[in-house]
Amino acid sequence: RLVRLVRVFAHLPTLPPEVAQFVDLDALHASISVSAWVVAMLLLNHLIACGWYGVGVTVNGVPTWVDVCEQAYALNADQTPGLIYLYVTALHWALTMFT
Repeated sequence: RLVRLVRVFAHLPTLPPEVAQFVDLDALHASISVSAWVVAMLLLNHLIACGWYGVGVTVNGVPTWVDVCEQAYALNADQTPGLIYLYVTALHWALTMFT
């Protein structure tokens, strides 16, 4: 799929000269580079969050972060958290570990 995406971007038309004179290519290149790094970091954090959630679900015999999170959530909302809430919690943990 990634190769297909690269092919799509390769066939995009170039900017007309009238428009290209208003585009700072160095700033555009820097913006694209920063955006690519942000996407890569988010993808890496997604993988770490999924792994962290997997560890929390598969470990038996000891209270895991998923168990503690479900108990704390139930105290405040009288229900168990959904999968999205647990994923966002794991993603938040993964993102904060980078700082």
